[in-house]
Amino acid sequence: MSSEERKTAILASAIDAVVTIDALGRIIEFNPAAERTFRYLEPLACGMDLAELVAPPDPLEGHWVGLDRFLASHDERLLGRRFELVGIRSDASEFPAEVTITPVEGAGPRFFIAFIRDLTRRDADDAERQSLKGRVQQSERFESLGQLAGVVAHDFNNLLTVILNYAGFIAEPDSNVDDARSHATEIMSAAESAARLTHQLLLFARREPVRNAPVDLNAVVDDMRDLLARAVGGNIRLVVRPAVDLQHFVGDRGQTEQLLMNLAVNARDAMPDGGTFTIETSPALRGTTPFVHLTVTDTGVGMSDEVAMRAFDPLFTTKRSGEGTGLGLSTVYGIVTDAGGTIELSTREGRGTAFTIQVPAAAVSAAAETVAASLPAVDALGGTETILLVEDQEAVRVVTATILRRRGYTVLEAYDATSALAIAGTQAFDLLLTDVIMPGMSGRDLAAAVYERGFADRVLYMSGYSSTVFGDRRALDARETLIHKPFSETTLLESVRAALALDNSSTQESG
Repeated sequence: MSSEERKTAILASAIDAVVTIDALGRIIEFNPAAERTFRYLEPLACGMDLAELVAPPDPLEGHWVGLDRFLASHDERLLGRRFELVGIRSDASEFPAEVTITPVEGAGPRFFIAFIRDLTRRDADDAERQSLKGRVQQSERFESLGQLAGVVAHDFNNLLTVILNYAGFIAEPDSNVDDARSHATEIMSAAESAARLTHQLLLFARREPVRNAPVDLNAVVDDMRDLLARAVGGNIRLVVRPAVDLQHFVGDRGQTEQLLMNLAVNARDAMPDGGTFTIETSPALRGTTPFVHLTVTDTGVGMSDEVAMRAFDPLFTTKRSGEGTGLGLSTVYGIVTDAGGTIELSTREGRGTAFTIQVPAAAVSAAAETVAASLPAVDALGGTETILLVEDQEAVRVVTATILRRRGYTVLEAYDATSALAIAGTQAFDLLLTDVIMPGMSGRDLAAAVYERGFADRVLYMSGYSSTVFGDRRALDARETLIHKPFSETTLLESVRAALALDNSSTQESG
C-alpha cells in the first residue's frame, strides 16, 4: 500500500472529523467523519471557508481561533491548542465541538489540518451525571426525612398533648383568672416549640437548586441543634463546640444542613447502645489560605479498614435490605467536594469514628458588624390604615383580623381571591394581606390582579409552606414581603408596619 493509500485509509477510518484547509482557511479535503458530522458531502464542502462550519459561541468574539491573525503575522501560539467552539451543520443546526488546528510542513504551499470532535455525547453524559447526582442527593434527603418522621411525630404529639390539656383546664367552669394565665403561657410555649419544629422540617425538606453564598457554619449548626438531637435519639448525647469568630465559607446552606443530618444519622447507626455525638468548628490554615474546619465524631462501633476504604463509595453499603440506601456518606463527600473542600475519615473498630472537613473560607467574618433596624414596642405597632385580609381558613382569618382591629386597623375580610377582588372594586385599602396557597386563584395571582387594576401597591403574603411556594417566580418585588405561619401577634404587627413602609426601591428573595 502506497503512502497516499495509507493516508486515505486512515482518514476514512477516523471517528473524528479531519478537515484539511489551505493558507486562506479554505477546505481542500473532508474525510467521511466530517461528512457525517457536518452533513456535507466532500465535493460541496471543498472550497468553503472552515469558519462557516465552526464558530465561537459569541459572534462578537471575532474570527473563531484567530487563524487570520496567524496568516497575517505567522503567530503560531494559537495553533496546536484545543478550543471548544460551535459546529454548524448543513441544516444550520448547531452542536458543541472541540477543534484543534495544526500546520503541516513540507514542500509547496503551506496548509493546515483541523481535527474536530462532536462533544454532544460528552455534554449529554455530563448532564446525566449531574441529574443522577441530584437524584441520589434527593433520595438520601427523603431517607433522612423518613428516619426523622417517627421521632418528630412523637415530639409533636407530646406538644399537642400539652396544648390540649392546658386548653381543657382553661375551659373548665371553675377555672380562675390566675390559673388561666398560667395555662395560656404553657400553651403558647408548646405552640412556639411546635412552630420551630415545623419550620426546621420545612427548611430541611425543601427542594431548591444549589444557591452558593456565604454560609455561617456556626449558625447552621445552632439552628439545627434540636433537629440533630432528635435525629440521633435520646440515648445519644449531642455536644456542640463552636469556634469564636469563625469565618463563613461559600456553599449552599441546604446542602450544609443535609451534610450535618447525614453525619448525625450515620453516628446514630454506629451507636445503637448510646454514646456521644460531637460537632466542633474551628478556623484552619493551609499556608496562608484560611479554611473553615468541621470535625464530627462519635463514640460508636467504628469501621474496619476494609469498610473505611469504601465508606464514600455510593455502590457500597453495610446496611441490610430495608435499612436505607447507604448513600449518606457518598452524599456528604459530594457536598464537600462541590464546595471545594476535603473530607478525611479516621476510625478504628470499637473506638469510634471522626470526620474532618475543611472548606475554603470566604472573605466574610461571622463577627462582622451588623446593623439591625430597631423595631417599635408592641403597643406602638398599631395603625389606622385599611387592610384587605384574604385567608380561606376561617379560624386563621378571624384571629388575624382580631389582632389587627385591636391595634386600630380597619380590616376588610375575604375568604378567597374572587371575593377579595369584589371588595377591592368597591372599597379602598392600603395593604393586601393574603395567604399564598388558596383554592382557585393563588395569592400571587391575586396580587398581580390588584396591581393591574390599581387597587393597591403594597402586599404582605402569608404562608405556612417553605420558601418554594412561589415556584420559579421566587423574587418578591419592592412592593411585597412575606410572613411565615405560624406567627405571633408581635410578628404580624411588625410585618404589617414594615409592609406599609416599603419604598419600592429594591427587590428581595421570598423566604
